[in-house]
Amino acid sequence: MIGVSFLNIGQFLGKMKDKVNIVVGSPITDIGKGWTTASLASLVESPLMIKIDPMLNQFQPNLASYNLDGKIVNSDLKTYQELGLEVSAENNLHGGKILNDFLLDSSNIKNKKLTFNDVSHYLGNKLRQLFENQEKETPFIEVGGIIGCPESKFISKGLKAFSKKIKRDYNLILLTYLERGSKVDSIYDLNTRFIVEGIERINSEYGKDPDLVLLRSRDIELDVTPKDIETGKEILSHKTLLDKHRFMYIPNFNSVKDLKEYFEKQSNFLRIKQFLYEE
Repeated sequence: MIGVSFLNIGQFLGKMKDKVNIVVGSPITDIGKGWTTASLASLVESPLMIKIDPMLNQFQPNLASYNLDGKIVNSDLKTYQELGLEVSAENNLHGGKILNDFLLDSSNIKNKKLTFNDVSHYLGNKLRQLFENQEKETPFIEVGGIIGCPESKFISKGLKAFSKKIKRDYNLILLTYLERGSKVDSIYDLNTRFIVEGIERINSEYGKDPDLVLLRSRDIELDVTPKDIETGKEILSHKTLLDKHRFMYIPNFNSVKDLKEYFEKQSNFLRIKQFLYEE
């Protein structure tokens, strides 16, 4: 609902260290969540980097895999390392592994019908163990796939359970597309359908609105002016009842380091420094 001011956005970003930070994407899976998660996590000290994929088998040889300490993991962990973030192979979870480990742990349970709620509870405990054992300060969790897909339901419940177990609230960060719409008198409107759909899916799955919506241009060639962005934010605010300052546009970049530098240079993100270690 409307009510978040521009200053509160700065406070939200600055207090990421006090929350569980969850990055999701829509409407496609390869939208840049790995780069976004790494760039945001690099703004705080001692982040706990976790990647969760809802699929049963996440790996595609030579495309989405990476060898870390002798184990094959998702290539997003390599992206985290590019920004100097500490990563661990055990922090790379996917649906098949979660379900397999859950069933092994539950093999001695008799006369009980196991449900996906039990799986979510197990995932919450698993994440708490990672958080406590690795002694990191701020969890950043990148959720693979597309927000709202059937496979991710037990993951969102598990993330909420994790948040409760460590007694922290969670931030939802949505990465989505802003694209060109119809052409009227040689001027293009901005199509906001992907953004609205993504927000609706988050609300349905997590029971709350996203705390921050990062907008990428649909095509590399899309030339979005500051006026376009402000108009787009006003339209989105009207359609979603979110304050327009929850929306932030990010251009396309060729490397994760460029994206990190862009975040650091933005006035919104520069506000972080005064809040990072605020009591």
